[in-house]
Amino acid sequence: MSHIFISYARKDHFFVDRLREDLQHNEVKYWIDHEGLSAGTRNWERAIRHAIADSHAVVWIVSPASYESEYVSSEIAVAEMHKLKIYPVFADGDNWIACVPLGKHNIQFVDMRHDKYRDGLESLLEALNGSKPEIAIPEPEKPVLPTGIDPRNPYKGLSVFTANDADDFYGRESLVKKLSARIEQKITDSTDRFLAVLGPSGAGKSSVVMAGLLPALQKAHADWRVLPKIVPSTHPVEALADALYSAMPEKSLSAIEQDLNSAGGRMLHRLARQIDSPQVVLYIDQFEELFTLTADETQR
Repeated sequence: MSHIFISYARKDHFFVDRLREDLQHNEVKYWIDHEGLSAGTRNWERAIRHAIADSHAVVWIVSPASYESEYVSSEIAVAEMHKLKIYPVFADGDNWIACVPLGKHNIQFVDMRHDKYRDGLESLLEALNGSKPEIAIPEPEKPVLPTGIDPRNPYKGLSVFTANDADDFYGRESLVKKLSARIEQKITDSTDRFLAVLGPSGAGKSSVVMAGLLPALQKAHADWRVLPKIVPSTHPVEALADALYSAMPEKSLSAIEQDLNSAGGRMLHRLARQIDSPQVVLYIDQFEELFTLTADETQR
């Protein structure tokens, strides 16, 4: 029986020394450069090529160091030229794909890193002896998370981005700046205090306001009070009273709602002036519900 050829990077010599001892113990013949190349070898490159050609298989020690080694990549190329069976052994590194050349990420390998060494050695020996035709790809390692914590998914799909998702919200910076500037202008010019954000359904109006505009305003004006979002639904005054109550808990909820229902339509302005803040921002989501769901004209 001919030998197996061990292809490795010098930085992995501790791992390779351990593997050589185990191969010897299991009577597996191997060829490795610092044993196979005698002192004074005139053409060591040719000797390595002959050693690969005379082998029946190659054990490829895979690691970050082997990825950087031109000699390892050349040895694997020669082995492929001779159509030899190659047994990749994952010896070191955090990520398999980062340790192999492009196009090699799907090949099967045996994981012998750290505490996986003994189980991996058994799989390798079975493959080398022909009792196990292939080396199975190990299951991907799942990240270990603290107990009770789920991994955070930054992609919302069709869900709306909120203020809690502000750090994940990208791509609307110019629109957010434009909306912020419009509000600043309205305040400076003492004009109307109403800003409508219009667009087709699904365009991202709610997300750009909740995850873009409102966090930007709070960052620029820490002393401004942003009320909780309201959705009109069938009882918009109740929703408005709930939002105001969060900023003025000294008043009862029923008193706020009664004030809002006072004749004249000015009580929202008067209540807002009682909130201890230079500016109060109220965001009404799904504003069209005032016309599609609210049946009471007085409430509208």
